[in-house]
Amino acid sequence: MKERIRQAIKEQGLSFAEFDVLSTLRTVNPPYQLSPTELYRLTLFTSGGMSKLLHKLEKEELISRHVKATDSRYRYARLTEKGKLLTERVMAAVATVELNLIDEPLSREDQQRLKQILGKLLPYLEERD
Repeated sequence: MKERIRQAIKEQGLSFAEFDVLSTLRTVNPPYQLSPTELYRLTLFTSGGMSKLLHKLEKEELISRHVKATDSRYRYARLTEKGKLLTERVMAAVATVELNLIDEPLSREDQQRLKQILGKLLPYLEERD
């Protein structure tokens, strides 16, 4: 499964690490920005590795780097429109892979039962948030 997902990401022109950072930015509220420290904590990168990755993503115009107005030492990474569109395209490709993986081991009947069970579970989980 992991290999199929990695392949789907690679086919869209990204490494798994790049997709990890971009998708993490995409999951936060607009303007889709986090500090490098927040990013490396959420993605489990080292700070040095994160800096190198952010530089590469900025060079490819998938993110932009901004300085906080009240403190020039504080910088954050923001998903660009180009980065947002690419991330959403890759997320759709990954979702397709995951859906296809469900089709393989589960019959249509099992898929329907799973859908019903998850439909009952989802409202309960939303209430807990």
